Amino acid sequence: MMISGQGRPHIRVLHDESRHDLRDPTRPRPVRLYLWEPSHPRSAPPPLVIVSHGTGGSGSTMEWLVQPLHEAGFRVVALDHHGNNHVDGYEPEGFLHIWDRPRDVSFVLEALSQEQVLGPVGVAGFSLGGYAAAALAGPVSIRRSFGAY
Repeated sequence: MMISGQGRPHIRVLHDESRHDLRDPTRPRPVRLYLWEPSHPRSAPPPLVIVSHGTGGSGSTMEWLVQPLHEAGFRVVALDHHGNNHVDGYEPEGFLHIWDRPRDVSFVLEALSQEQVLGPVGVAGFSLGGYAAAALAGPVSIRRSFGAY
C-alpha cells in the first residue's frame, strides 16, 4: 500500500506470548503492523490511531481510512488479525473468536507504549474492525452468548 508521496509503511510483526498461533500452538500469536509516521507532526508525541480491518481483510488494504488520518498529522497503525486476513490466510478460529480482535488492538497499544511515550490514542475500524473499536470503548463480549446465535 502506498500513500501518495509518503512512501510505504513500516511493516513488522509482534508476538503475543499470552496467546498461541492458530496454526502452531507452540508459537505465540503473531500480529502484523503497518505503521505510518507523520511527516509533519503537529504535536509531540503525535496522536495515534490504530486501525482494525474487516473480516478477511488486511491492514495493508485500509489506505482509504489511513490516508486522511496520516495527512492530518496522525501516527497510524493498521494491523492484521491473525487467522482472519488475506495476507496470511484464514483459520476458522480467526472468524469465530471475535473477542480476540480487541485483544489484538490492546496488545499492539501496550507494545507501542513500551517503546516510546504515546500521545492521545484512538481506534477506528471497518465492519468487524468497527466491532473491535466499539468493544474497546467498554461493552463486554461474553463468549457463551455467541453460541446462542
